[in-house]
Amino acid sequence: MYSLPTAVDSECDRPRPRAMKRLLLTSVLVLAGCSSGKPSEADYLDVVRQTVRFAEDDARSSAPPGSATGPLLLDVKSFRGGSLRAIGEVVDTDRIAGAVDRPFQATVPDSSFNCMDMELGTSCWVPKNGVFVHLNLASRAPDRITMHYTSTVTASNFVPPVLCDRAFRLEFVRGTGGWVMQDTVPLRAC
Repeated sequence: MYSLPTAVDSECDRPRPRAMKRLLLTSVLVLAGCSSGKPSEADYLDVVRQTVRFAEDDARSSAPPGSATGPLLLDVKSFRGGSLRAIGEVVDTDRIAGAVDRPFQATVPDSSFNCMDMELGTSCWVPKNGVFVHLNLASRAPDRITMHYTSTVTASNFVPPVLCDRAFRLEFVRGTGGWVMQDTVPLRAC
């Protein structure tokens, strides 16, 4: 029969070296995550502005002739969702919309595409021949924010028209005057 340890003979009263090391390491990691290197809401909004600008300009310049001549259709809610991973808090959609320095129509993926079955196959297009931009993922590392986005336009040079998706990973680093786009990695092109 076993007896329960008492306060006199308990090993629980002695500090365990391995447990202390683990506690110390965890404390250091937690404090490192809360350092001043964490991006602020203003930092994120600056990155959003640059991401939307790059996405729209790239989509329009890479689109087939006669395509992407309409409005910018922006999934603002996807950028709101990305803010949690990028800065650790959710930024209001109105603040995100205010940071975008060009005209756009707020939309969501479900209403950003029209499709119709035709004799030649299914035809899909972006309404008003616009450019749709959606943030897939945002993440952060010390002094770095990464944005993965998809832009979609109508490839009107096909019969029937089809959707043309471009996806990029954009890397932003903290510079002396703000956040600077350091790298653009194409992930998909049409």
